[in-house]
Amino acid sequence: MKKILFLLAMLLLVSVSAQAADVTLSWTKPDDSRVTGYQIFCGTTKPLPMIGQVDSADTLSYAISGLLPSTEYQFMAKSKDVEGNVSDPSEYLHYVTASEPVDIIVIKLKSPGTIKVEE
Repeated sequence: MKKILFLLAMLLLVSVSAQAADVTLSWTKPDDSRVTGYQIFCGTTKPLPMIGQVDSADTLSYAISGLLPSTEYQFMAKSKDVEGNVSDPSEYLHYVTASEPVDIIVIKLKSPGTIKVEE
């Protein structure tokens, strides 16, 4: 029983001592007047899950918190319009979080693409 409690305590200490990283993604506004916002994707493997969205074409950044230290993440964004059409993804950007806490990191993505509407 003592061994089980000791292992449980070790696991709890490890999870409590892990420090999370914060990053801010930023991009330039695409040259497409139909853009009304952006979808933000982040993960460690593809396909990346959508983790949030920005509902204004003029908001050109998104803060992500709680990333694990010493972990490689990929980021990507898509622009969207009012009818639900989305652009091709921006470039995939890779970033490895620091092992120690650092100031907030700003990562610049290439602009999400122009929205293509299939007719």
